[in-house]
Amino acid sequence: RRAELNRLGGIPLVVTLALETRDAIAPRLRTAFSIFGSSVVYVLTEVLGRGIGLVGRGILKGVGSAWQDTKGKPRNRQKPVYPEPPEQATAGQNYGQNPYPQDFSQD
Repeated sequence: RRAELNRLGGIPLVVTLALETRDAIAPRLRTAFSIFGSSVVYVLTEVLGRGIGLVGRGILKGVGSAWQDTKGKPRNRQKPVYPEPPEQATAGQNYGQNPYPQDFSQD
């Protein structure tokens, strides 16, 4: 093999060395990318998944406790009581009539 490489020169030598280097490095790069991909998947599923799960569990717990608080109790809805307006405020006023004079002439 060394003798074959010694016979090559110029561009064929460069191309051959590039291909040999790629063939030597490719399995290691493939392994590194596989490990990196597995790490990303682990982080996304374990760390972020647990965080999202905790948030979801908290929401469900809050909704569940609010639902259980109202579950056994009878609904005791009363109509709202509105206070009557004071008598002196409406005495002598007729809201159906116009309080302004109808004479538009300037005095």
